[in-house]
Order: sequence, then structure tokens, then C-alpha cells
Amino acid sequence: MIRIENLPYFSHLNRTELEKIKKYCTLKKYTSGDILFYEGETPQYLYILLKGTLKVYQTTAKANHVFILFLTQSGEIIGDYALYAKSPYPNTAQFVTEGEVLKINFFPIQKEMLNNAILNLYIIQSLIKKQRVFLNVIHNEISTNTEAKVAKFLLEHETIVQTLKQIEIASILNTTPETLSRMLSKFKSLGFIHIDTKHIITLQKKEALQTYYRTIVQN
Repeated sequence: MIRIENLPYFSHLNRTELEKIKKYCTLKKYTSGDILFYEGETPQYLYILLKGTLKVYQTTAKANHVFILFLTQSGEIIGDYALYAKSPYPNTAQFVTEGEVLKINFFPIQKEMLNNAILNLYIIQSLIKKQRVFLNVIHNEISTNTEAKVAKFLLEHETIVQTLKQIEIASILNTTPETLSRMLSKFKSLGFIHIDTKHIITLQKKEALQTYYRTIVQN
């Protein structure tokens, strides 16, 4: 079991408090494609991402996935909004890579968690960060064309892109695989990216793509 006292949220707790919380902690490993939780599920756990990359998305009435954000940083808190709002999960969280999560059974120790001022500060920061990302997604959908969205995604998720299939990237960007393929072919012809025989995408001229992206957005 991970030493939870090494996590910033719990580092200030005394031994008795730590031992009580530890009783409700489980360390779980995931493989690529595994679902952490589904949209509409009733929340039970507070999750802390220790390793790996999660994608978070919502499902439309037509069963399309609308990408919300990636969670990649070790220590990210997941599922906090649903627990604190006492409502079903508003989205689905799925692993893009292998991962590891600390699951904390929330309700048996709800009082201790809610009275943990440092943990609550981290959760507030987590919620604010996700709100900003969500607003940015809405802005991109309204005001950004597909070429700019593809360029921005490649720039912001350079490492993750290499692990994704093009159909997955198209789903994340809320566009068709055909449209994405045209954009990638254009970027390849301009020398910004390389696509190998296994369709793995790597950036070749990141600064040139950044300049190109800024030009697209300004026009």
C-alpha cells in the first residue's frame, strides 16, 4: 500500500487519523482502455491518480463522445465534484495508458475528509482547474475551427498523441476521422509532423506548428 502520508493532502495528519483513513484506501492498477467510472454512476470513491493518463468525456444523445479534458499529473484528484455535490458522475473517465489510482471509500470517513482543511483546499483548486478547462473546451467548440483544434491538441498532448489511434483523436476533438485525416496529411506535407507505417504521430517542427497555430487563430 502507498504511504498516504507522503501525499500532500494527508501529510499533516496525526498517526490515528492516518490509520483510520488507510482502512478505507485501496490501490488499484488499470490497463489502457479501462474505465474508472461511467457517466451517471453514483459516486462512492474519491480517486487520486498516481500513474497514467485518463481522458474524461461526456456522451451525447447520439452516443458520441465529447472530450472534456486529460488528467495526467500524479496527484490529480478525480471524482471530487460528484461526491461533494452528492450527484451522479457527470462524465466518464477512461484510461488512455496503464495507470494506478488510490481509491478512498469516501462516505465512511466523510466527516474526517470534510474537516481536512488542506484536502479541501486541494479539492477547491482541483474544481477551479477543471472548470477553467471545461470553459476552454466550450470556447474552442464555439470559436475555433477544426484545423486550429487539431494543431492545439498536437501541441498540448505531444506524448499522449503517440499512444492514441486517429479515430480516438477524432472522437476527442469532436470531428470525423476523415476530417482529421485531411488535417494530419496537411501538417505532414508542411513538415510539422511525421506519421509512420503504424500511424503513430510525432511532432517534427513544434515551433513551426506553434507559429502556424497562432496564425490560424488570429485569422
